Amino acid sequence: AEGYGNNSPDASGDLEEFVDFNNDGVFNQNDGLYNGFLCSQPPHSGCSSQQSINVRASLVLVMSGSEPSLVLTKTIDSANPNDPNDSVVNIQGESTGAVEVIIADLHNQPMPAGTKVSFETSVGSIVGPSSFTWPNDNHNGGRAFAVTIKGTTQPKSGTLLVTVETPSGVTRTFSPATINVQ
Repeated sequence: AEGYGNNSPDASGDLEEFVDFNNDGVFNQNDGLYNGFLCSQPPHSGCSSQQSINVRASLVLVMSGSEPSLVLTKTIDSANPNDPNDSVVNIQGESTGAVEVIIADLHNQPMPAGTKVSFETSVGSIVGPSSFTWPNDNHNGGRAFAVTIKGTTQPKSGTLLVTVETPSGVTRTFSPATINVQ
């Protein structure tokens, strides 16, 4: 057909997918008329007789849920740095420990863009950033977050709290680790 495929002097359409909606075997140019879903309603005029169009694009669609899940993946403490698999962080005085978690939605997809993740400890203090905003993300899986906790001069025990708040207002708080300052 003229203007389409390898027979054309213009090679710009060579990679285009030919969809022959009217089955005439020819690449027809558009008719310049509207052919949307409102054309099925009688009061609309100026509609095309062609009822189908071929629209192509490529995108990654991530269907994020608003119900977060959290998995504790690692704890590092100053009292026993070789034991990263328990949910207790033992900190000697004012030294530091760390906690790493992975947050995802119910189906292990990223949380919605703009979700706020905040860390708070009832013992000691968070060193560095304590809150994060989820970026626009299209990879398959959750996102890892890690925080460092600084101990205090007096022995105390408490918890690490992780709060996840989605843009739609769903808020859930987790307490994945116990903090013991010795």
